Amino acid sequence: MMNRQLLVHIYFRHRARLDHPAITHYGPKVMLINGGAGSGGDAFPWFFKTMEVGPLIGPAVRHRLIDGGSYTAPPGRLYGTDGKWFAEGHGVDPDIPVADHPSELARGRDPQLEAAIKEVLRLLEKNPPQLKQPPGKERRIVRERGSSGF
Repeated sequence: MMNRQLLVHIYFRHRARLDHPAITHYGPKVMLINGGAGSGGDAFPWFFKTMEVGPLIGPAVRHRLIDGGSYTAPPGRLYGTDGKWFAEGHGVDPDIPVADHPSELARGRDPQLEAAIKEVLRLLEKNPPQLKQPPGKERRIVRERGSSGF
């Protein structure tokens, strides 16, 4: 659903246009990733990256428990169509690494979000979405019933 492509425009007589699929985003996309996510939280960014939807932005490391340990309880494991195991427990490395410092969040800054906005603006400038205008009016000739073979 994150990679839906524009298929058609529906043009109405009153000059309104509806794009289809209607519920999607046709511009550039980036994904913020969380180093503390696991299993499905790792799989979704992996899908995003594998489908080349856009860059991943975030920490490349997991947060640890105060004693240095970690925990996970996956009920199963994913492997790709290439026959290789998904990197369960490691996560997906970001395309744009951004340090995950809680002190920045405490100051009201979100470096990951700021990096994501900067990247989306860069991608928009590089390749803005191009929505086509409707073609010129058609001149249709109505034939007598039966003459067109219908």
